[in-house]
Amino acid sequence: MMIFEWVPNESVGELVFGMNREDCRKIMDSEYTPINNNSTDVYYTIFIRLGYDNDDLLRSVEFCGNEKGYYDIRYHGVTIYPLTKRQFFGIMDKNLFVKDKWGLYINYKFNLSIGWDDSANTMLVGRLNYMHDADIWLEETKKLDTLFPQLKKGMDREKSRKILTGHQYKLSQNGATDSYAEYLHITFDERNLLESAIIKY
Repeated sequence: MMIFEWVPNESVGELVFGMNREDCRKIMDSEYTPINNNSTDVYYTIFIRLGYDNDDLLRSVEFCGNEKGYYDIRYHGVTIYPLTKRQFFGIMDKNLFVKDKWGLYINYKFNLSIGWDDSANTMLVGRLNYMHDADIWLEETKKLDTLFPQLKKGMDREKSRKILTGHQYKLSQNGATDSYAEYLHITFDERNLLESAIIKY
């Protein structure tokens, strides 16, 4: 069993938030699969996911395999995961957590989320402001999912820009491609008519 001592907003075990991806992979020393547009390394054999920012720096660690007894997550030397909900909130103050619509309990000060369901329990810990940034990301993707169907092939470039910049998305132009919020990429032909639109989260 692996033991991880968690220091809120700073580290979990040997993994330090802000550490580069290659150093994290050396520490994990296990087979991994990159997913989510290469923003996450999943270690399926030990049920851990490491999330990275655009600079390939560690921003979150998620534990998803408590039923297998793979690891023991500790806070000030006391096990906090895996535990039942009652055990966990016997240690952590439930008043410091907010329950979201998916049933996860989130602590914004410690950047921790934890959930219990019938299939598997999960706990995610992140760097400073991770949960706040995640909320912003969810709002951005929700808006983009709504606006994306309005983009039609053959649409004038300026018209597409009005749709998106009108919703306060920052435009980044690289030649024939317009990008918004790092997730939406629109390519135009030589007449500045929309040729393709790709959204990646």
